[in-house]
Amino acid sequence: MDSHSQHSLILSDDQLQLIDKTLSNLRYDTGAQCILLSDITGQLITQVGISGDLDIPNLVSLMAGSFAVIFEMSSYLNETKASNLNFHEGQTYAVYSANVGEKLFLVLIYERRVQTGRIGMDWLYIKRAIPELNRIINLTESKPTTQVIDADFGASLKEKMDNLFD
Repeated sequence: MDSHSQHSLILSDDQLQLIDKTLSNLRYDTGAQCILLSDITGQLITQVGISGDLDIPNLVSLMAGSFAVIFEMSSYLNETKASNLNFHEGQTYAVYSANVGEKLFLVLIYERRVQTGRIGMDWLYIKRAIPELNRIINLTESKPTTQVIDADFGASLKEKMDNLFD
């Protein structure tokens, strides 16, 4: 398996609770409406807060593409442990994002009529939260995603689907 193969992050319930607590604390510190943790494949790992009517899967997918480029740029520059903060300040939303290691990123969403971000203070709080998130996440192992569904489950699902349409 080459170094660029995709890995799925497997987290225990305890780890997810610790991550949610860390993100909740970050949300309290920053006043963000919602905070997301995702991987660069666009898979949402967890979310704290209220996303309103935002299409979170689409937003995460767009952000994942941006971070994939950033991570490739860091690799090209032979940079390790690079920190990236991106922000979008529009009329309705302010969206801040930062990498957590080389495979994950945070997204902080502010609805501007309720709360606006404070780039300097938010960056400080984000920089404090990232080592804690890395500590929690590194308690686990990555598992290759070459097979998401085992053969027995896949056969069982196919049989049930076939029965539905007979």
